[in-house]
Amino acid sequence: MQKNLILTIISFFIGCSTLPRSQGEYNQVIIFASPEDKLQVQPFMDKIFEKIIRTPQLEPEINIAWQNPWEIELYKYRPNLIIISLNHPSDSTGDRLLQRFETRQSQIENIFIAEDVFAQNQQVVSIHALDAIHFQHIMDEDGEWLRNEINGSINKNVWMHMQEKGENQALQDSLYMQFDITAFIQEDYKLISQSNTFLWFGRGYPYRWLTFTSSMNNDYATVENAWKSIDEKFKLTMPDINLIDILRSEERVLINGQKIRVMRGVYEHLESDTGGPFVIYLFDGNTENEVILVGGFVNNPGREKAALLRQLELTIQKMQFNRGNNE
Repeated sequence: MQKNLILTIISFFIGCSTLPRSQGEYNQVIIFASPEDKLQVQPFMDKIFEKIIRTPQLEPEINIAWQNPWEIELYKYRPNLIIISLNHPSDSTGDRLLQRFETRQSQIENIFIAEDVFAQNQQVVSIHALDAIHFQHIMDEDGEWLRNEINGSINKNVWMHMQEKGENQALQDSLYMQFDITAFIQEDYKLISQSNTFLWFGRGYPYRWLTFTSSMNNDYATVENAWKSIDEKFKLTMPDINLIDILRSEERVLINGQKIRVMRGVYEHLESDTGGPFVIYLFDGNTENEVILVGGFVNNPGREKAALLRQLELTIQKMQFNRGNNE
């Protein structure tokens, strides 16, 4: 017996204009699949969401939780849901669920995405495949697209939550006056340190820092030289911070059509004997041979830090340079 697409979306919820707000962790995805299907698809889903952040403990970029289809009532208000159905092997749990739902945002073959189904600010993904081989093909073709869609949904909710906290206009003005950067700085951030080429904002527990550094005539051409220049700069501006020379990585992130270099690692705060993850974005400066280092640091001992780091990175990624190469 062919199994229906696993999705309990009742038309009442689709048409309802008074949906409750989504609830739960923004960076968590709940995946619904029958026990039979889970055995077939979990290895491929694990690969899609395999990115790990060193904080220094290993933390997933996106937290994944698996649930049975009949438990959807318990989780239907969560921000991010994925519902997976295979025709084979056949099982009885999926046959009780509805096959069709209204597609509201993005669609490619075998993958459907709807927004605000059970709750506001919610994304529901449905993946339908014939069997495990077909599912693997779908993930090989569209897994990266799916991960980007999920990350986009998470970022949207995180950014909205951050902005609800209010803004610190004084710090935003300082950043604009000194670096010609327009950025959203949350209201509870304070000025920690300032010099002609450096700004350091921070907030209380769980501790998060944002730093802005102008670097002139330093060598960032290679990864090795970039780390050397970064180490030299931060020893001058933040002498109590030790950027540990292990667990380092480098990647490129697309921001406003430009590939921006991103350096990641972990640090220790010598004064408090604690530490955590950091990220540093390298932007072209407003003058020749200038590089703007924008850093984010998290300190949350004994607790998860990846979600806090995401907040800092969203702040950095949404900045606007008002002149020069980064307009």
